Amino acid sequence: MDGKRSSTDQIFEMLLKGMPSPNVIYPVGDVRDLADLHILAMEKEAADGQRFIAESEEMTMPQMARVLKEAYPDKKVSTIVIPDFVISIMAKFQVPMKVLNTMIGLKYHRDNTKARKLLGWNPRPAKTTVLDTAQYLVDNKIV
Repeated sequence: MDGKRSSTDQIFEMLLKGMPSPNVIYPVGDVRDLADLHILAMEKEAADGQRFIAESEEMTMPQMARVLKEAYPDKKVSTIVIPDFVISIMAKFQVPMKVLNTMIGLKYHRDNTKARKLLGWNPRPAKTTVLDTAQYLVDNKIV
């Protein structure tokens, strides 16, 4: 990604370094599941011309923080929730907050049933994706 950090990386870094989390829904999709879904779609004729949702589940940021706090007791993960108005103020100064500000109040509720039934797709649980993402960031000394 030409040396630029993704907003997802920045959000995970924020959580792992102790920043309280906003009460927003985060749609969790694992790139490995997306790759699996593409392969399954290429192999099934019934997938021609179809669109599939590659999101495994939704988690709120506070849920993610609790998962990370349990998995990384040595990190300063906070389970405190930031009020929405604070996010809008911080969005003027911090890129991750700008992204989170756009997510306040959104309720995604995407349905991946078609991918599961038609293609036999079975995505990883959101918790696995969250933990694997965090571990990648820790292993690569990003946090």
